Amino acid sequence: MPIVRAGDRSFDVDAVVFDKDGTLLDLDGKWFPAAVAWIDAVAATDGDVTAALADRLGVDLAGGRLAPDGIVAAGTLEQIRAATADVALARSWSRPDIDDALRRAQSALEQVLAATAPTVLGDLPELFTALAAAGLKVAVLTSDEREPTLGFLRAVAAHHLVDLVVTATDVEHPKPHPFGLHHISARLSVATHRMLMIGDSSHDREAARAAGVAFVAVGHRSGAAPGADAIIAGVDELTVPPAAVGDPIADSLNSVGVLSRREIEARIVAPLLSRLAERYDDGVYAIAREVIADVARQQGAALAAQLGDDSLPAFARGLGAWSADGALESQVIELTETSFAFDVTRCRYAEMYRALGLEELGATLSCNRDGSLIEGFNPNVVFTRTQTIMGGAGHCDFRFRVAETTVDVTR
Repeated sequence: MPIVRAGDRSFDVDAVVFDKDGTLLDLDGKWFPAAVAWIDAVAATDGDVTAALADRLGVDLAGGRLAPDGIVAAGTLEQIRAATADVALARSWSRPDIDDALRRAQSALEQVLAATAPTVLGDLPELFTALAAAGLKVAVLTSDEREPTLGFLRAVAAHHLVDLVVTATDVEHPKPHPFGLHHISARLSVATHRMLMIGDSSHDREAARAAGVAFVAVGHRSGAAPGADAIIAGVDELTVPPAAVGDPIADSLNSVGVLSRREIEARIVAPLLSRLAERYDDGVYAIAREVIADVARQQGAALAAQLGDDSLPAFARGLGAWSADGALESQVIELTETSFAFDVTRCRYAEMYRALGLEELGATLSCNRDGSLIEGFNPNVVFTRTQTIMGGAGHCDFRFRVAETTVDVTR
């Protein structure tokens, strides 16, 4: 079973759920300037309103930080809006004046957030890749809105490594209600007792406790620390023991990595096909290509079923198993709901086949699978590739796009 180590504690789980603000990115650095802008937009020059809003929202103006469990730090945008309206109503503001103030505040907040680069609390691509390689699902559960959350993950090049993102936009009840964790459990098909939550606020801890999820607090002095199952200074302290690393997406019954399996296949299949071709004819190679393509289609369909999603972002997440152990080095050029483009700049599969003197067979066993894999994953995706490292090019150019017309797979 996958093991995650946090400090001196080990957790036998199948999924790790991360809070965002204060856990994956610096809360004060991103949200304190935005909170000040919100307050200033509402209060203008009214010092009494400024003080009241700061107190209600959990903004320490003198200290330059947010209260760890305050509304700005742990609440949703809707809760910030509601608390702001309450302060205004207590001062007999009219409803139109309140609505105008909230519009100004929303605009000011968005401008500041857009202009403030996030300070990331750890190497998220490396961490998420290690977790995925160990067979763990990765999810993000945040009280922030969906688009800013996805924007953050894209900015730190981690969006394709997260299996599920659940935000305040997606759930009826935000943290500390356990609804979000139950939603993740259902979507990922992982029981709550097989999940681990990482967070920095008491809201995170209470949600985990209510859902029956193990909880690790970030920050020894954070509001999440009391009663946590373990405490770490930052997410970089999360580790996966080497023995846990496997290849569950490609084959959940086999802990051998894809690169090693291709070498095993090549060493067995090459002499077998050669002997069969001697006795019959070279048609056995065509049959082998057909069989391998059929297997790849089945693997693609199984991958889509396992992920519960046949979109291109989901496909990008699922490809992590084929890159494990440094098998592929690649650069993503574009990833949207309708297009996925990347170049492979180093292919250890090609290096391995060349070392064995089996370059032609390598194209059959590996390269020729790619089109069939995406066909099984989503038949409405068109795959093109003009060159491969296996064929002698400097890089492989993988291009996927969703077709404008839908393929009828029932025919």
